[in-house]
Amino acid sequence: MTVTTTGFDVYEVGCDLDRAVRAPGGTRFVGQCYKGGSPTSTGTVVMRRLAPDRIDVALLGFPWISEKPEVFRRCRSG
Repeated sequence: MTVTTTGFDVYEVGCDLDRAVRAPGGTRFVGQCYKGGSPTSTGTVVMRRLAPDRIDVALLGFPWISEKPEVFRRCRSG
């Protein structure tokens, strides 16, 4: 997962995110996302930090992905 100031990319998925809204269960964003060569569509992205090295990302309302959260762990070098 690569995070930028305006969104994130992971494997074949890329999202541009609007302003964050804190909500119970995580931070929500309206996202314009694509997967592979699919057209960009709009949905909701929910991110939750579960531990210092763990983030859950759920993509909601996109036609090409399961809404089950993906879990990402920070890699540490050395």
